[in-house]
Amino acid sequence: MTVRQRAVLAALLVLGLGCNGHFDFDEHTPAADDAAPPAERSRENEATEEPVVCSAESPSCLCSGSLCSCARLKWCQFTGSVCTPGSQCGFLCHNGSRCEGQCQHDCKLECEHESTCTMTMGDHSYAEGESSVLTVTVGPVSKVHCENNATCHVTCTGSCTLECQSGARCDLRCDGDASPHSADQGGSCR
Repeated sequence: MTVRQRAVLAALLVLGLGCNGHFDFDEHTPAADDAAPPAERSRENEATEEPVVCSAESPSCLCSGSLCSCARLKWCQFTGSVCTPGSQCGFLCHNGSRCEGQCQHDCKLECEHESTCTMTMGDHSYAEGESSVLTVTVGPVSKVHCENNATCHVTCTGSCTLECQSGARCDLRCDGDASPHSADQGGSCR
């Protein structure tokens, strides 16, 4: 330490502006979001007023063929318009996204990583909730899988199976039930 640095430190201590003997060294390496200018970060994380309809032209809710994916922290609406008869249609909702919509037949939904999903799906569908909130209505011959502290609200309009594990909280409502019942161990509708 130079004589000048010692003099500045002594002056700060006299004025009461010195340290208390405790040093914190933040070894923080900026993430990609931190590296963006503050104005861009705030625009990216702003809540959207209306959901964006998924399509091949929408960067935040992009569809490629019959697979649609909602971008991080976006609000997407899936209309099922890209689904073609005879092929499975998929929807990915990850990373804090909000997704809603419908799909008529042979649909697959992944709702993961702090996302919130509300979907109505037809027969032969499969929905998965992981570390998220999933509210889904599925048609006959469908399966719902919930895990890793997900909260899943499942309504079946025909036969279905619900798997609920790894700390997930689930409730199930079968066709004809007046209200949902707890299904933290899983369940099925016939």
